[in-house]
Amino acid sequence: MSYQLIIYGRASQKIIKKITLPNEKASLDLLTLLREEGIPIASSCDGEGVCHKCLVNSNLISCQITLLDFLKENEAVIDVDYL
Repeated sequence: MSYQLIIYGRASQKIIKKITLPNEKASLDLLTLLREEGIPIASSCDGEGVCHKCLVNSNLISCQITLLDFLKENEAVIDVDYL
């Protein structure tokens, strides 16, 4: 099984990247996944969950939500405000 994600930049109003992720990555947090895919995500606390700069979809702290949990409640589109 694999997971399809679309990374959308709100500032540019463009699809930044389409990603296919293997099942093994489903338990990783979004911050880690996006960084591994070369998507620049701000985080001055480096994933500790205290700075809240890694927001995606306007209200989700990407270092605190796994891919699987994200997909349970959201479409497969990740919005990044500053891209």
